[in-house]
Amino acid sequence: MKVDLRPVIDQEYWNDDTEQSRKECEDNLKELFAKYNVSEEDGFKLANGIVAYLEHALNDTYDTALEGGAELGEIKGYKNAINEAEEAMARITAGNLVRMSNGVDIE
Repeated sequence: MKVDLRPVIDQEYWNDDTEQSRKECEDNLKELFAKYNVSEEDGFKLANGIVAYLEHALNDTYDTALEGGAELGEIKGYKNAINEAEEAMARITAGNLVRMSNGVDIE
């Protein structure tokens, strides 16, 4: 089963670590799908749900960064806001993926 977690939003600011993490996450999902005999339909449903979550989280990150940068009135504030929001999103996403892999409902 092909698993692709790349959001459709602009990825030009992603660094190599982000891309590597995405690939590792996709590999882990494929392994779990095979281990638990997840149907292709259910696999796509889960992968699409994760992508939608990431897209919304990234949009919120950019919105927060834009507001923070505008309030500070300098590009440094914008970059710091993006970095902090991305780190927070990454921690939340990683925690949710661990919970999901252990069968814990994240809703």
